[in-house]
Amino acid sequence: MISVPQHFGPSAGTASAAILCLHSLGLDGASFAGMADALGAEYGVVAFDQRGHGTAKHHPPPDFSALVADAAEALAGIDAETVHLVGHSMGGAVAAVLASQSPRLASLTILASPAKGLPVFADRAIAGQAGLNVVIAETLQRWFGTMPIDQRARACLSAMTAEGFDASWQALSQFQGYALIAAALPPTLCLSFEQDQSTPPTVLDQITRTINSQGGTARHVILPEAGHMGLLTHPDDVATELRGFLTTLTPNKNEALAHG
Repeated sequence: MISVPQHFGPSAGTASAAILCLHSLGLDGASFAGMADALGAEYGVVAFDQRGHGTAKHHPPPDFSALVADAAEALAGIDAETVHLVGHSMGGAVAAVLASQSPRLASLTILASPAKGLPVFADRAIAGQAGLNVVIAETLQRWFGTMPIDQRARACLSAMTAEGFDASWQALSQFQGYALIAAALPPTLCLSFEQDQSTPPTVLDQITRTINSQGGTARHVILPEAGHMGLLTHPDDVATELRGFLTTLTPNKNEALAHG
């Protein structure tokens, strides 16, 4: 793992559970700060800058498997009995593969994430030729459409290198999808944003159906009025849905005592 993990809220070891978060292509680990604030003191949120992003911008990912290996290393460093995994967009694809490989994870939450790698992802790796400013404008248009652009997203994109941007899209294009990993996933929440142009609700519905058809357990929730960057623009709503999902996985303490 290239970058140092960032902790939001209580430390993972003192909270009742830890949440490892993997960010979207174009953002960085700090994109989960608003969600962490909204979650409060119950959960220790851990994130890091993936290769090609933030403090790791000069280390482009050589392939998709390197992103998964970094996430596995971050997971190994978390000192908590219970760990949940959250991934946004590209981070959701990385999270899904990691979750299928690690029995330690109690749950998986996917935010606005693709169902599989697509050739169009590799086609977006043109920053080295067209220039970073061109791809930033195109990316922000896809993320926000006619909605106001969140300046944190612009700043994160602008901080990338052309090499890191292109390598990240090439890596994401290698994601094999859910068909072979669905049965190995922990309980999963698929969270989509109603106005998302990149990964509309139909994509998350497809992921949900694939997981359930393979014997897994997944449910799909759509947040209204948000676009692809709903994590940034609607962090309280994301936190509310995540907290509700995680609560369903936690046995009622009084019930546990009654059966003890």
